[in-house]
Amino acid sequence: MSVRVTVIAPSNPSGYPTQVARRILNEKPLSSGLFAMVGVSGLSTSTYLMDNQGAMRAELASDTATFNLQMSKGSLVTATGARQISAIDPLGHADPIISLTGYSMHHDLVVHDAGIVYALASAGDSTRVEDRVLRIDLDSGEVTEAVDLAKVLPQYERLAVAPGTNLDGSTGKDWIHLNTLQIVDDVMYLSSREISTIIALDHALDTYSTTSIQFLIGPEAMWQGTGYEKHLLTPVGSPTRNAGQHSVHRIDDPKLPPGQYYLEMFNNNYWHVGSRTDIDWKSAGPSSASRSSIDGTSQALRYLVDETAGTFRQDFAQDVPYSSVVSNVWRLGERTVGDQMVVNSGKSNEYSQRSADGTVLASYRYDSTGLGYRVFKESFQGYWYGA
Repeated sequence: MSVRVTVIAPSNPSGYPTQVARRILNEKPLSSGLFAMVGVSGLSTSTYLMDNQGAMRAELASDTATFNLQMSKGSLVTATGARQISAIDPLGHADPIISLTGYSMHHDLVVHDAGIVYALASAGDSTRVEDRVLRIDLDSGEVTEAVDLAKVLPQYERLAVAPGTNLDGSTGKDWIHLNTLQIVDDVMYLSSREISTIIALDHALDTYSTTSIQFLIGPEAMWQGTGYEKHLLTPVGSPTRNAGQHSVHRIDDPKLPPGQYYLEMFNNNYWHVGSRTDIDWKSAGPSSASRSSIDGTSQALRYLVDETAGTFRQDFAQDVPYSSVVSNVWRLGERTVGDQMVVNSGKSNEYSQRSADGTVLASYRYDSTGLGYRVFKESFQGYWYGA
């Protein structure tokens, strides 16, 4: 015997709808867990946690978007304010609460070994914005500046100008606009939207070490004459080139030989340069990239990187709803290329769970006044649910 129970969701603090539109094509393979909708513009800056049926199960309130949610030592590590990071237990108690005095966070954070968090940030005393990486010790509360990209790429930074108003409406010299952070094998991987470049850094984890460039993947024309073009990896074949990309993540595979791995991303496929006025940059981007903020095609895009050969080639590309900015691709499970993925097209207000090859299993449409920053999916096992 089966019993059907209908529960009317209680009112929530933000007033955001407790149900999003859903289209479930194949429910059986959908993994358990909750989708975390981050940075949805409109009623609040809360993170909305939605189940497979598109129903809201919880809301995480904050005065800024949480950017990312990371599990560490039984706590949920996330931004709890524009200048604050916290570790939150399953009952909602935050300890520690660490103030990022003199800095404001943006876009991404990651928990590294031994309770160390790295976060993208802007320095409050600088005219430059979104070009720093902070190192935050959850045990001691110490906050230090791990990377200042202007010190790593001074020859390029000198070429850039402040456009007055940036693409996102902010002010300041947004010359690189970092939007993704990942650390693997002590290499820091960053994504720059403004320069449409993926950046790999060595010696970036220690505040007192001298950071160096391991490689770059980006448009050759942007780097010509800077002295950094020697770090560009060489494309093999005719890969779809990244333009305005977000959520770049390295994926290792034991089947690959040493020195090879994947880099997967949401390729917004949008070409815009607002911080370079020395020449007309409209035609400098990939020929396949859109110059329109509303009309184009984005991709879930994956490269195979060969560090030994100094090359990259396209391994996978799947067209997805267009989003000129924001958005993400997020692998589930063990985060391998064989696992399912969540794809969020933030300007199209649509996210989906897909099989490893990109086949849509379920898609969801949500409300916003402009965009939804990212959508993750977590099992929350051992946190809210049994292990």
